[in-house]
Order: sequence, then structure tokens, then C-alpha cells
Amino acid sequence: MCFSATASFTASALLLPVGVYCLHEARQAKKPYWLLAVMPLLFAIQQFLEGQRWLAVQAHQPASKWRCRFNKYTFAANRVCERQACRMQE
Repeated sequence: MCFSATASFTASALLLPVGVYCLHEARQAKKPYWLLAVMPLLFAIQQFLEGQRWLAVQAHQPASKWRCRFNKYTFAANRVCERQACRMQE
């Protein structure tokens, strides 16, 4: 989000139930939509970690390496899931 910790935590809180609902619906679908359905959950985790990073910046503490690495991982995983989901739709 890159606005504030509040915006990041709010986005995370809104995306988490959406992700759970999407996964639930994907399990009941005839086509394998789970790659597409997992994207809101990955974004929710990424936004939560970004909110923690905002709090660390405000407290003048360096963000831990695992948070930075996990943010990079979730960003890359979202891109992979998007590509695979688009291929599945064709």
C-alpha cells in the first residue's frame, strides 16, 4: 500500500476473509482455481508484514531480514500465481 501502517493493517484485515472465502469456493469448483484463489491470502500476508515494517520505521528500528525476504517472496509468488491462473483459464 505504501501509505501507512493503518492502511496496510486495514487492507490485510479486509483481504484475509476474502481469501478464505475464495479458497472455500475454489475447492467446490469443478476447475482448479486454487492458484487464483490463494492470491488474496498472499496479499493479506504481504500487507500485514508491510504494516509491521511501517511500525518499525516509525520506531526507528530496522526491519528484520526475514520480513523483507518474505515480502519479496509473496510478491514473486503472486506473479507466478497470476501467470498460472491465466494459463488455466485459456
